[in-house]
Amino acid sequence: MSGIIANSTVEIDLGILRISVAAYLDLKQAVQNPEFRVDFFFRLAVLPIESVPLRDLREDIPLIAQRFMGRQSVAHRRELALSNANLQTLQRYAWPGNVREF
Repeated sequence: MSGIIANSTVEIDLGILRISVAAYLDLKQAVQNPEFRVDFFFRLAVLPIESVPLRDLREDIPLIAQRFMGRQSVAHRRELALSNANLQTLQRYAWPGNVREF
């Protein structure tokens, strides 16, 4: 596979190559306005994965928060936890982005 901008060809094992792209733009619309290259869009759009806004998954917020706190507990070598009041505050938050904002 050759690069889009590269001056030379680079051999890549496509069996292990994984590319994940996140965008704040609607890339379909960006291609129409020529803000984004159409050939690059079609290379990326092989398997689109759309992330649901966290505000639509409020019931999952305690699970996500507990998972995060578990990881932080291990990283800081001490037990960390959120109170029920903290979890309720997280559930009431507007969450204008998606789960990546968490």
